[in-house]
Amino acid sequence: MIKDKIDQILNSISNIKIIKTKPYFYTRLSTKIESLNYKEKIYIKYERPILITTVIALLIINGLFIFNNINDTNNSVQHTLEEVYFESDKSDLINLASYEE
Repeated sequence: MIKDKIDQILNSISNIKIIKTKPYFYTRLSTKIESLNYKEKIYIKYERPILITTVIALLIINGLFIFNNINDTNNSVQHTLEEVYFESDKSDLINLASYEE
């Protein structure tokens, strides 16, 4: 049973007809394949290194900002909420007092 199916599949190849191709088919096909390979070579040669260099540069810049912020927060002075509020509104209080005369 399985042998009959295998023989049937193998004999199906004999029913395939050979088709004649148009003239210069293989040269046109090889030219298209070469043009695709050329585009891929440009990508590999130029675009990929530029992309990798850009990503590395952005990671370095990001790391510098992160480490600078870590160092700045350790050296910064702690402010209370009242100090921040009154520092931002000092000019407003002075202006209101000067206009009351």
